[in-house]
Amino acid sequence: MKFGKKTKELLRLNIIRIGLLLVTFVYMLPFLWMITTSLKADQDLFLFPPKWIPIPPVWSNYKKAVRIFPIFQILYEQRNHNRWICCRSNSFMPIGRIQLFKNKMAR
Repeated sequence: MKFGKKTKELLRLNIIRIGLLLVTFVYMLPFLWMITTSLKADQDLFLFPPKWIPIPPVWSNYKKAVRIFPIFQILYEQRNHNRWICCRSNSFMPIGRIQLFKNKMAR
C-alpha cells in the first residue's frame, strides 16, 4: 500500500500527538489521585480496589486541613516579614536578609 507524502506526514504527526497525550495522562495521574483522595472519607482511603471517584465527596477535609495547618496565616505573616525592596540594579532582595547581613558585618 502506497501513501502520499501528506498522508505519511499526517500519520507521523498523529502518532506524536497520541504519544504526547499518553505522557500527559501519565503525568496527570498522581495529581488526579491526590485530588480524589483529598475528597474521600477516612474509611475510604485504603480500600482495595480503590475507588477513583468518592461518593459523596467530603469537602470538610479541606476545612480540617486548614485548621490543622494554618497556611493562610503563615502566608500572611511571611508577607509582612519579608518586604521586598528594589535596588538600582533591578535585583530584588528581602529586607530581613539585608538586615541580617548588616548585623553580621557589624560584629
